[in-house]
Amino acid sequence: MFESTHKACSIIMLVGRGIAAPFIVKDMALAFKGLGCNVTFLPLRREGEDLFLKAQRSNPDCIIALDHTGLNFPWVKKLSCRKVAWFVDNPFYFIDTIDKENILFCFDKDYVAALKKEGFQNVFFLPHATNRHIFKPLTLAPFDREKYTCDVSFVGSIGKSQQHVYNERTKLLKDAVDDTIHGLFDRLVEKKFRTCLKRHNQNLFMLFDDCYSTIDKHTKIIIDRQIDYEVGTLLREGVTRVLRSFNGFLFGNRELARMQSDRCRFKGEIDYHTELPKLFNGCCVNINATRPQLPTTVNQRVYDISATNSFFLTDYRKSLETLFPFNVDAICYYSLKDLEDKIKYYLINSKEREELAYAMYKPILREHTYNHRMQEMLTIVSKFL
Repeated sequence: MFESTHKACSIIMLVGRGIAAPFIVKDMALAFKGLGCNVTFLPLRREGEDLFLKAQRSNPDCIIALDHTGLNFPWVKKLSCRKVAWFVDNPFYFIDTIDKENILFCFDKDYVAALKKEGFQNVFFLPHATNRHIFKPLTLAPFDREKYTCDVSFVGSIGKSQQHVYNERTKLLKDAVDDTIHGLFDRLVEKKFRTCLKRHNQNLFMLFDDCYSTIDKHTKIIIDRQIDYEVGTLLREGVTRVLRSFNGFLFGNRELARMQSDRCRFKGEIDYHTELPKLFNGCCVNINATRPQLPTTVNQRVYDISATNSFFLTDYRKSLETLFPFNVDAICYYSLKDLEDKIKYYLINSKEREELAYAMYKPILREHTYNHRMQEMLTIVSKFL
């Protein structure tokens, strides 16, 4: 039971498409309703007088969107309520669209300081969470045991070929792309990739200031976004290449199929709420690869796997040290060789694996569910109403 530190609110939540975003919005809404709030869902549509009228009828105290998406739509801006964004991505990707009067929450502490430096005052840290009613320990039915039991698994998307990457660069920067720009990209991608697996990798998104002296701010943001995409692809290619020698499953977009082997098989997409908890429960060693645009914090996967009392290995982020009450080196890999060695170790040492999983399970349920996060959000937002 949570102690009430806020007033019950009338909330509009903007719902868009995507792999994870609709589920995050749904989990947020369930937590808000559990805290006594009235929640109305509205679709992400730029033009919509009908949506404006429906929103007005609900008399909202605030309207909430992930990554600020939709808060700059004309009909949304006409509403007199407070606008709230929870950034699950790098907020600088969207900075040109953000109203400085809006209330902003960021998954990563580094972005809070960076946004305040840009003149945004209403910025707060709010990390990921899990839905404990969905992600929980399960006893799998025989059919599910056959479908999800494995030594290792990876869930995520992966980019395309290097030629496709070069085409994407050209499309993003249009006439600005030449051999010099490709050379800059290649150097920055290599630099960030080398850094992302190191023990002290905080402030990654500010790593390249010395390379940007002649590039305007808007182009810099475009370059940052493309670099994150390319580094993320390199990391996931490396991780899934390691998994080829183990009995396991890969779930994700079609491009991931090129990383499968006879032992580690590509299984297609997986439903976030109905299937993913079963996979986490059925897998001995779940593998996480954090998005490069999260410089100091871990992604959603860490919270969800922990809530099922299951084990994982992840690349290091500083926030792990405050999440879990033990030496996080036990669950972090610092190179692809380290990942391979730790998978082999924990497949043999199941008792130690289970003890670590339980040590991660307890603090997640105690402090890191959507109920905890939405109460934190409401407590802050209520001060602006």
